[in-house]
Amino acid sequence: MNNNRLKQRFSKLEKALKKLDRGLQIFDYKAFLEKRESLRAGNNHDEDEHILLELEELDLEREGIIQRFEYTFELFILK
Repeated sequence: MNNNRLKQRFSKLEKALKKLDRGLQIFDYKAFLEKRESLRAGNNHDEDEHILLELEELDLEREGIIQRFEYTFELFILK
């Protein structure tokens, strides 16, 4: 593999790592766990639907971060 191609791959990897790091900074895993536990406890049925919607949004964010990790990992692997 030539030097320019390696530089391009490294540059793409750096950008992907920065995006992954930013996603990890934004995602509040503690809040995700708290909302999930609150829903499981089922103490307040009036708030359950609202909590469920928030969990769905947080779950989408979590899945996006996982996808970004997979993308970054694939960039890291030299083929």
